[in-house]
Amino acid sequence: MHTTTMRVSLDGAEIGELADAGGGLFVGSVPVRGAIDNGLHQVTVVAQQGPFEVEDGAGYTVSAPKPGTMAWSEPGPEGSRTNRIALTADGDVLEAGQVEINKVKRPGLRKRSGLKGAELWSVTLDTREGEVADLSVLPDGRVWVAMNVRKPGNLSPQPRIALFDAAGVFTGIEAFGYLGQGVRGIAADAEGGCFAVGFASAGNDLDIGYWRIDGAGTQTLGDHWDYVPIDKEKHSFSELAMDVVIEGDVAWVVGASNGKHENPNLDFFTRGVLVPMDLHTAEVVAPVIVASKSDPYTQSAFFGAGHHPLGVLVTGYGCDDACANYRIETSLYGPTGLRLWHTADMAGAGKRYGSDVVVDSQGRALVSSAVTDKGVLRGYVFAHHVGGEEVFPLFDHWFPPSAAASEALGVLVDAYDRLFVGGYITTNGATQAHLILLHQ
Repeated sequence: MHTTTMRVSLDGAEIGELADAGGGLFVGSVPVRGAIDNGLHQVTVVAQQGPFEVEDGAGYTVSAPKPGTMAWSEPGPEGSRTNRIALTADGDVLEAGQVEINKVKRPGLRKRSGLKGAELWSVTLDTREGEVADLSVLPDGRVWVAMNVRKPGNLSPQPRIALFDAAGVFTGIEAFGYLGQGVRGIAADAEGGCFAVGFASAGNDLDIGYWRIDGAGTQTLGDHWDYVPIDKEKHSFSELAMDVVIEGDVAWVVGASNGKHENPNLDFFTRGVLVPMDLHTAEVVAPVIVASKSDPYTQSAFFGAGHHPLGVLVTGYGCDDACANYRIETSLYGPTGLRLWHTADMAGAGKRYGSDVVVDSQGRALVSSAVTDKGVLRGYVFAHHVGGEEVFPLFDHWFPPSAAASEALGVLVDAYDRLFVGGYITTNGATQAHLILLHQ
């Protein structure tokens, strides 16, 4: 009753103070993060009042399944596909991609329980043909969605960037790109707005397309950017963006650039790029980062990006001159452009690429990907310690564990490091959205 503060330690390490709930009650919680926490743990509390203190403690045991094993798997309807996933504030999962209605693919959004995977609701986001490329959730539950839609009679799709409420209802806030453009990634910012990226035709080449809507729902940017290295001509390189992460006032745009990167006498090669743009103006605020070659993997591209305390995580592929042989490449780049860490996985013939990457509380990079296996593209999920030197993944999982064609396209972890993976499988010749929960 006379305690003023109560400190807590876990296994001998200080983890902070409990919250004073009044009436002599102090409360708090300790997360249990899967198999990484297996074994006996000791919690010690120290009650303090002035110079006086007293301590007490208790133990608990964690017994979780082996990392990489599946807890549950939930399919979507026939003809559906999940391209990206996001976590809501209440711990549920949003799947964004496509649904099929009367044999027409349309942008779709589905919410599932993060605990059991049960479908909570599913909505069609547009009456036009198309699909969702990416989504980003605001703290209040509203969802920014980047999709590409096609009006009847149009040969080319156009980007649509729209804001929906926590129940998937359109708020009336939206922006469109031009026909022939495409949006691939979107990130919400601290003001409640968003920054979206993709590609735009610039005549003889492609440029990185970008769009910005502020927190008031006003579109402030909608243009394209051309990569022009020193001593190069405009539009001598073709580039496109695949994803974006926001760090403060900088939107880190990741994708690929095709051109003569080293020598004007060499052939055109594709390289992964990171472009740091000002969130509000799209001005490039630091040197563009171009992935270096690593013979024989002379070409590369970045498909997914994730936050990291030291910079930006990216994943994609590396391939040889003819792109006959591929490998999945995942890297960490610091804000100055220095590559701080790199790993290569699943090298071999046929397409192999990382689609999305996220880091968990243990410092592990979790990658969703696809690998050509016996002539079939199959989803694959794996993990590495960022900064570690392990040759093989800490754990891996085929998505699903069958020979059916599939891709693992989105990955996320929650506050307890529970690992969710979204993508699709092929059933009877049709795609089918799939969301799984993996132990780790």
